[in-house]
Amino acid sequence: MLVGRVELLRVSGGDRSSSRNQSAKISIDYPQEGSIFPPEITPPTFLWCDSEPRAKRWVVQVTFADRTDALRVEVPGEPMRVGELDPEAGPMNELLELTPRQKGTPTWKPDADTWTKIKQHSVGLPAAITIAGLAVETWQRPVSEGSVTISTSADPVGAPIFYRDVPLMLWPKTEKGAIQPLPPFAIPLIKWKLRNMGETESRTVMERLPTCANCHSFSAPGKTLGIDLWMGQRMTRGSTPSCRLRRK
Repeated sequence: MLVGRVELLRVSGGDRSSSRNQSAKISIDYPQEGSIFPPEITPPTFLWCDSEPRAKRWVVQVTFADRTDALRVEVPGEPMRVGELDPEAGPMNELLELTPRQKGTPTWKPDADTWTKIKQHSVGLPAAITIAGLAVETWQRPVSEGSVTISTSADPVGAPIFYRDVPLMLWPKTEKGAIQPLPPFAIPLIKWKLRNMGETESRTVMERLPTCANCHSFSAPGKTLGIDLWMGQRMTRGSTPSCRLRRK
């Protein structure tokens, strides 16, 4: 009778329910719970940590509050990698090395069509992203699981973002601890960039300045930029600590 009871549970799915309740936890590091994305943003990269070492592949399921059919994608969970480096800023150093947790972090970046559908059906109503880990010996039953809810804003950013791209380096190289200000030779490596949220790349609008430059403001139409420069002893009589940049 006991054997018959076990077989009945196996056929009816009772053992699957029990295993699911005992699934290991997946912690989704990005995006965070309740994140709101602008409607024009490009696909983000999802990052998670799976506490179940048997998980070798993952299934991402997206369910929508507006009752649109759910999305289901099987992903290999490519490990996190260091992004593109600026060769002028020097070789990779300890600041750029991944931590042990990051080295074991699976990732998933939705393709353009999938991300567009997620955004379209999560405006005002959140979408639930569930990630389930699968083991080689139990492909049909998750061994780990985690979820997060995200939504899309009805309001676009509506303008490109202007920012400084500053090299990250330790100086002096032998000193450990807090990151120090850039050494003088590295100041010309700072780049001023413009990025539209709907584009995958930024473009450099100003670079190779031999001195520090930071405080700035745009004209009302956004075509002219006034920026303060600190020239120090390099300033000559009659010069002014400002320059203009015109966007094309």
